[in-house]
Amino acid sequence: MKTKFALTFTLLAVSSGVMAQDFFSAMESYQKSIGVDIEGSSHGTIKKSGTPEDPKKPTVISVNGSNKPCESSDQTSLPLNYIHRLLLSSNPELKVDHSPKNEKLTVKGGSFVANCQSMLEWNLQQPGTEPKEYDLELKFAKPSDKCTDGKCEYTVSKKVDGAFQNIKMSFSPNLAGFKECMKASGIMDEKGKVIAANIYRDQMETSFSEISESGAINLLSNGPEGKQTDPKFGYEKQNGCMVYEKLSEKGLEVLSVADADTKRLENEKAKVCESGDYRQVADFISKNEAFSSELQVILKEMVLEQAKKTAKKLDDMEKDPKVTLDPEDLSVISDFNKYVVEPLAKKADAKYAEYEAATGDEKAHKKKELDDLILEIKKYNTTPYFKTNHKNTLVAKGQFDSARILNTAQANLKNRYRLGAKESGVIVTPDVVQNAVENNEESYEGILATKIEEYEFKTGQRESKSPYFYSVASNLRENVKIRTANYTAEIQYEYSRMQQGGYCYQYYRNTQKCLQDSATRIQQLQAEMTQFNKVDEERATEFSEKAEYYKGLEDEGSRYVAGQYGDDDAAAPAAPANNVPTTPVSPSPRAAETSVGIQPNGSYNFNIPQQGQQQQYQPQQQQYNPYQYTSPYMGQQNYASTGFNYTMSGNVNSGYYGQMPWSQQQQYNPYQYQQQQYNPYQNYNGGAQGQYSFYIR
Repeated sequence: MKTKFALTFTLLAVSSGVMAQDFFSAMESYQKSIGVDIEGSSHGTIKKSGTPEDPKKPTVISVNGSNKPCESSDQTSLPLNYIHRLLLSSNPELKVDHSPKNEKLTVKGGSFVANCQSMLEWNLQQPGTEPKEYDLELKFAKPSDKCTDGKCEYTVSKKVDGAFQNIKMSFSPNLAGFKECMKASGIMDEKGKVIAANIYRDQMETSFSEISESGAINLLSNGPEGKQTDPKFGYEKQNGCMVYEKLSEKGLEVLSVADADTKRLENEKAKVCESGDYRQVADFISKNEAFSSELQVILKEMVLEQAKKTAKKLDDMEKDPKVTLDPEDLSVISDFNKYVVEPLAKKADAKYAEYEAATGDEKAHKKKELDDLILEIKKYNTTPYFKTNHKNTLVAKGQFDSARILNTAQANLKNRYRLGAKESGVIVTPDVVQNAVENNEESYEGILATKIEEYEFKTGQRESKSPYFYSVASNLRENVKIRTANYTAEIQYEYSRMQQGGYCYQYYRNTQKCLQDSATRIQQLQAEMTQFNKVDEERATEFSEKAEYYKGLEDEGSRYVAGQYGDDDAAAPAAPANNVPTTPVSPSPRAAETSVGIQPNGSYNFNIPQQGQQQQYQPQQQQYNPYQYTSPYMGQQNYASTGFNYTMSGNVNSGYYGQMPWSQQQQYNPYQYQQQQYNPYQNYNGGAQGQYSFYIR
């Protein structure tokens, strides 16, 4: 009898296993034929009693090892594969999410076969082990007040007369009882196929609270089926009948707030480093200073790689005008200074301070560290990185801010070559280097000011200046002609006084004294004329050079503007006119042009009128003076063979005051200038108030 009972039990166990396998196999076949919505099924027709479940807390348990054989009746929870077969999806997935901030664990499976859902109960166990772990379990419920003789009463959703109804039925609280429940609910026909219309659907979802400690989370199933079915992601471990499965390929874990934040940052760090974009790395460092020391090296190398590319493009621009810089290239120059040069400069200054503070053998060691750093700094100031001529390329393209930044970067690098050296008896300290950098920046600002003006002219952004300078130069040269004519007339008059029978030979005059005075006066006039004309010629040359310089820039600007509007004819370089270069050249000193009558030694030759020869000198033009100086001669003169009338204003060193001995009406003074502001012309034998004095005879 005893043997017969054992055989009967074995057959029942095998039968239950086959039936269970048949059900889940049928569900697997059915899942392949369904989409998101299950055709023929219905849900929501049964109202659930009670209120929505509050999140449950994990149960802390003590786990002991067991070698007890597993029977079919011990299958009190579902393996992951069986859970997936309950889900109404062609791609079933159980999602387990944890919110460290809310300390909440959520489990979601989506729509599932819920006819016997009253038999299922989610549970989360937390064994008291280290490291922490969590065991999620979908077990068969065993209500303490509804179980008798190994069976418990459950509510089953079954379609009756075309509508779902809640029916009370009793089953064993294990896998065999769950299979019987599914059969009783009518979702399978006699051939083992799923009847879609008889499936009652609901959402598989639950949650657990107060999950605040970090630890791995696995799916626990109790019974022999856990080991007999193929796990989707593999086993983690087994303890007797308890089988622990992974919930994902890499496994899942629950994290505390602190650990979650650390992991998030680690993931972000890996992502930005893999991006290859140094800007993302720099942004990450700025927000997470704890990673600064670790990522600064990576950031520096990434910036240097981009700097090489931009430097190569600047080299190409010198050979091919079609090569251009984009905004990213310009930002690389700025970031090269920010993320490479400035940190190196600070590091070098700090190393120097360490070297200065060290003593004994340590001082030599610190000196070597400083020298090694200086060698590293040097390599960043030449090929394949930025070179000195790259500043000129940037300026030529109007990128003045980038040129300014690059100049500062190169000055910072170059001047730190000298740290610790002794120059002219002075040790080069970080303060000395900083002064040198600041002086370099100030000097370069002056250079940039000129370059900016040139660029704005060459691109048509400024009004013309050349007409003004051409006009000034022309007026100055005309001034030389007028002055030369006027002074020549005066000199010739003095010569006429010295002729036999002339003014100096009148019987009532001291002839010797008169001749001496005229000769002195001639020398004075020659010196004044030479000096005044020399100044005007130099200024005229200066203004001519400026005019030509700006004319070249303006012509290039006109061509540039025309090219912007597609006017090819206007954009083409025009033939040089009036000796104006088409390519501007900065003004440079050159010899003054030689005027008619000026000799190589700076003196003048004049034709001296012979005795008795009459000359009529007409009133002269008023001279032009851009410097607005005051002439020593005020009033007007009229020269004729019959006499000379001259009226002086100001101080005159003479023994005779008032009206001159010769009487004619005062008419015109060729030396008259109206405004008195600035006089570049030096006086000769001058009297008071910057006016010339001579004897009146």
